[in-house]
Amino acid sequence: MRIWIAALYLGCTSEPDETPPTDTGPETTTPIPEPPPPPELGEWDENEPVGLIRLEPSGDYLGPVTVWWQQRLPFDVRIDFRIDGEDWQSSPVYQGVAGLNRQSIIGIPVGGTAEVRLVGASTVEFTTDAGSITTPALPDTFPPHDVQVNDPEGWAPNGQYYLTSINEASCGWCTGRFWTFIADRQGTVYWATRSPDNRQVLYVQISVATGDHVLWDEVNWGSQGQGSLVHRTYLDEPIAIIETPGHHHAFLELPDGTLAWGDRTSTQGEAIVELAPGETQPRTVWTCRDWFEGGCRSNSLYYDPAVDRYWFSFYTQSAVVEVDRATGETVWSSFFSSDTITNSEVYDFDPIETEFDWQHGVVHLDNGNLLISTDRIVDEKDGSVHTVLAEYEIDRKTGVLREVWNFDPGYDARFNGETRRYPNGNSMHVLGARSIAYEVDAKGTVVWQVAYPDGNMLNRLEFLDDLWGLMAPPAYAPKLDDTPFVMPGVRP
Repeated sequence: MRIWIAALYLGCTSEPDETPPTDTGPETTTPIPEPPPPPELGEWDENEPVGLIRLEPSGDYLGPVTVWWQQRLPFDVRIDFRIDGEDWQSSPVYQGVAGLNRQSIIGIPVGGTAEVRLVGASTVEFTTDAGSITTPALPDTFPPHDVQVNDPEGWAPNGQYYLTSINEASCGWCTGRFWTFIADRQGTVYWATRSPDNRQVLYVQISVATGDHVLWDEVNWGSQGQGSLVHRTYLDEPIAIIETPGHHHAFLELPDGTLAWGDRTSTQGEAIVELAPGETQPRTVWTCRDWFEGGCRSNSLYYDPAVDRYWFSFYTQSAVVEVDRATGETVWSSFFSSDTITNSEVYDFDPIETEFDWQHGVVHLDNGNLLISTDRIVDEKDGSVHTVLAEYEIDRKTGVLREVWNFDPGYDARFNGETRRYPNGNSMHVLGARSIAYEVDAKGTVVWQVAYPDGNMLNRLEFLDDLWGLMAPPAYAPKLDDTPFVMPGVRP
């Protein structure tokens, strides 16, 4: 018989609230499936504080595991697991309720096997083995990885994992089935979901409004973005699916939860549109026709809340425009060979050889410069091109984009690319068409590089450290105090 002590809070009878918050964006436009019904309460030893019900793989995504258990009284618990006999890892502490409890755990590799145990936290001392579970594996069609450089001491902080998406098919810019996934720096996958057939996933990201969930896009490129969607999801359960008409490439979230994207169906040429939380109709912020009389096709969109401006990149013009969000005016645009630009100051390049060519992944840095992925001729004799990572000073007095730094990774990735700059000076660069992502320090030393098969098209990538923070809010009971309670008939 195990002796145990629980903290009992009189009147602590509230049931856990498992309803996802409703303030993370617009209303769901496509129904979210109902969660499976809970299992029946079972019997367990009357001298035990808990009775474990079962372990189940997630019904929505590859990776998470659901743990069901019963408690005689409300008290704090945590869930431990270990993989292949390695060190035990722990979940956050959960405020379990009397009766049935359910929590999901993350951190078991997709297709991995782990031992699981339930452990009393604070006032209750017990450990109950829950057995082991093997999570469903990735299919053979998931693209294999090759970590070619890995120097953890050189990484930017807070980057143990990366979130990205990749096409299952090796066909360049094409539709197919896209995987959205989280892997560690060794390429081991811990979470994954696959898009429907013929839907691209290009701009997966962590919510900047709340930081507690993932947004992934389901782009219908072949129909000019008609029927495109954005999914909001925790790692263990979906939140909402939002219609984003005309969305065909880049989208982003503003700090207040507003979604913005390039709308290809606009009658005024491609437009920046926004959908605010609670709204059902997007509003137009800026249109291509206000800037250029011909057609526009975008491949990148960036927003900086510090100055309330957008940077919009067009592969059809090899140009970038800066847009004032409040007024919808084009502040400036980079030079390209056309005399039909209207209502915009045109910035030239210094030197001219650094002008944009099939640029992607424009980012406005804290120092006011631009970071971008752009093609560059590296050999005039044979015309060979590399896709370089370049930083430009925006000289607003003289109307010039002046290159101040670049790094040549030695590859040509004609389309799809992303960039980021980190506080320690490191930069991240995705070479989309070559399915390569790397991190380079300010001195030009690559500290991490992963490659997938050429042509699978790797897309937007974001580093993160904490997977637990992306799980659905746990079904917490009210916080318990430390008042000891002795189970009747059991001596402490």
